[in-house]
Formats: sequence, C-alpha cells, structure tokens
Amino acid sequence: MTASAALGAAGCSRRENFPEVVSDLGGLVANARDFGITGGDANESRLFQDAIDFAHDHALALYLPAGSYRADGLVLRDHTRLIGAGSEASVIH
Repeated sequence: MTASAALGAAGCSRRENFPEVVSDLGGLVANARDFGITGGDANESRLFQDAIDFAHDHALALYLPAGSYRADGLVLRDHTRLIGAGSEASVIH
C-alpha cells in the first residue's frame, strides 16, 4: 500500500510539507527522520511537534531512531505513541 493510499484509507488528506512515505511498517509507524529530525545540538522542537501531531492525527506511532535529540515544550495529547530504539538509545533533552 502506498503512503497516499494509507493516508486515504485513514480518511485523512496529506498535508503540505509532510513526508510521502509514512513508514516501512505497513503505515502503522511514522519515522521521525522523515520529518527532518536529525538529532544533535540543534533544537528541533518545531519539527518534533509537527511529527507528533501528524502521527497523532493519523493514529500512527512515531518512531524515534537511536540518537540524542534536543526539543522542549512538546505537547503530547491522549493516545500519542512514541517508540524509541531503547530507553538509553533514543533520548530527548
């Protein structure tokens, strides 16, 4: 199933500037990297919030690959799901 079909099946339209490919896991998980989140010293709060909101709005989990990330003021609504590579592997500061 293509990302467009997955989004269409969820009854949602694709918003501008969001990734074409939702995930490699059958459309159940969005990868933070697809939203431009790279980790390191840069504050990526806006990118994180966009990714979190997208995943929440489309009933997806957001996968955060191993790495150290900087973000603050993130809003996690009910039923927001974040998945990391491990408790010590994916860290948001």
